Amino acid sequence: MNSNFDVCDSNYRPRWMNRGVFLLAAVGSSIGLGNIWKFPYLTWKHGGTVFVLAYLIALVFVGIPMLILELTLGQKMQRGSAGAIRGILPRFAGAGWAAAFAALITAVIYILLLGIVLLYLVNAGVQPWKQEHYEPTRPAACNTAAKAAMTSEELFLYMNVTGLYDPNTCEPFSVNGES
Repeated sequence: MNSNFDVCDSNYRPRWMNRGVFLLAAVGSSIGLGNIWKFPYLTWKHGGTVFVLAYLIALVFVGIPMLILELTLGQKMQRGSAGAIRGILPRFAGAGWAAAFAALITAVIYILLLGIVLLYLVNAGVQPWKQEHYEPTRPAACNTAAKAAMTSEELFLYMNVTGLYDPNTCEPFSVNGES
């Protein structure tokens, strides 16, 4: 068996096959669901251009240097996060373990979110308002001129899914006179 490395060797450390694989792994770990879901919302909420400008400044002065520092430190030390930081100063090993734990928690949260998305995707076609011959019945209280503009699907959502409307009066539930 002619091999350049021995897997049983205690000094063996797996390496990336090539630069492209490393680049794809780095991009995949940098771009998360938060950038897809939260960034457009925060941009809209906090003023658009000003928020993007602040985001880009933080990205250039904090995000990219920290990413480069983490990658080069791991490359230089040839260890995981705890071992690399322990190589700088042994008392800092806890910071490396904290980074590994934060990555674990992030992965668990992403898996849960993807599971919820998959659940909604699978169940989206079996909802009552999506059935071919479904004609929702409107309660008699909802057949008023004020509620005529509301579609049957909206009424179904407000009454049966969210429970915001009372099916007897077709009005929003109120607590102590407040809606």
